[in-house]
Amino acid sequence: MTPARLLLLILLGMTAINTSAQLASPVPYKDTVNHFSIDIPAGWRYGTNRSMPDLLLIAMRSSTGPDDKPSENFNLNVIKKANSSLDREYTRLIDALMSTNDFTLLEKGDTTIHELPYKWFIETHKNVDGSALHNYVFITYKAGKTYILTFVAHSKDFDKYRSLFYQVAGTFVL
Repeated sequence: MTPARLLLLILLGMTAINTSAQLASPVPYKDTVNHFSIDIPAGWRYGTNRSMPDLLLIAMRSSTGPDDKPSENFNLNVIKKANSSLDREYTRLIDALMSTNDFTLLEKGDTTIHELPYKWFIETHKNVDGSALHNYVFITYKAGKTYILTFVAHSKDFDKYRSLFYQVAGTFVL
């Protein structure tokens, strides 16, 4: 997969006014074919896109009215990578993203979700329309596959959604 295609897949996720209420009554999503589950915030639309088979799930905040233009979303990208590791895949992803314009790595760290190690980072970049976006990315490696869970919001709104994104990531089970 080329760095440009990987970046496009990561950037595709986008969408939440009352974030605490949205996870209070989440929609449990279970993919029995790919063996994962995650909670979708209440009121969000979700599904797959046949033209992007590497994205196993796309979820977007629904509009709350005619003046609401949601951009908040998340997606799950899975890439088969035999004989690799979390560190190697994380480094590849960061290197690919750093080759794009306006990429700025803001924070990074390690965490464990359901006993599986993850690396995470928050970055900002310009969208194709010139607007500033923040991505909150969680990456893990298991059984020959790299899992990239990417949460997206306009930079001006990111702080409103950061805790929701973190809560949703905590429901991801492989």
